[in-house]
Amino acid sequence: MEISVVEPKAPLQDPEKKWTGPLRILVQTTTSLVPGNDYDERVEFMRNLICQHHWNRDFDWHQDRWNVYGHESGYANRNCYFLIDHGHVEPPEDPSVLWYKWTGESLIAIQETLPAEVQSKLRKYPFSRRPVRRLPGKKLAQLDAAMHRRVIRSKLRCDMTIIPEDIRFLLTHPEDARWLKDNLEPRFWAKLHLEQNEESLEWCALCWAESVTTYTHCCLLPLLVVVVSSSVGGVIMLSVAAIDAVAVSFSWPLPSEVKYEVTACDNTERNLVRWY
Repeated sequence: MEISVVEPKAPLQDPEKKWTGPLRILVQTTTSLVPGNDYDERVEFMRNLICQHHWNRDFDWHQDRWNVYGHESGYANRNCYFLIDHGHVEPPEDPSVLWYKWTGESLIAIQETLPAEVQSKLRKYPFSRRPVRRLPGKKLAQLDAAMHRRVIRSKLRCDMTIIPEDIRFLLTHPEDARWLKDNLEPRFWAKLHLEQNEESLEWCALCWAESVTTYTHCCLLPLLVVVVSSSVGGVIMLSVAAIDAVAVSFSWPLPSEVKYEVTACDNTERNLVRWY
């Protein structure tokens, strides 16, 4: 069954007037033409752009639904699609589709039949289905290791935020960290700021597995941490040097298996701890 494409109407000038029927709006573009500092900003820009074009308003979670395909924004000039669904219909019916191209400056209506490949992809995104929400941190721990490392790889390729639970996973699973390094472009791997030396990564994983009491955030380049408070109740607060003002609680002293040395910093009472 061919998906029908309707002639796009001009952008609404009266904010009180809205498209009254169910509608799908499909916008094709390339990753390099979507502005924003990261994945979330780019998606938000496109959602609001499309809704402003038709309804003179931003994307509304109560009225609209969204999906995206091919938006690996870590790569330049990749073809990608943004989909806005508005309204509701009873299955198996689907509404008509408005098809646009985003040039980086304007939305251009495409008055053609959707290519068979695009129609096939579109059918995989049911009209009434809401987009899959990103897994919260508390559920990431429930993933098996193979799935979690693929999630991290996808995040890096899409320029998504790497959360503390992702870093903790890599530190406590050195084999999966090495798999990720081997199956990821070097520029993406470098964003993790993990120590490239496998032996050091194993030591750090051991340290985390045996000594962390309260986890907040971590970054391991160049394996220097700053003591930001004195020992209280056997726990010392440490802040990783590569991250500003982010504290992590460690048991102290570190396990005997972990080799380390403490050196004083200039003009502060803080110390540097170097792990080997």
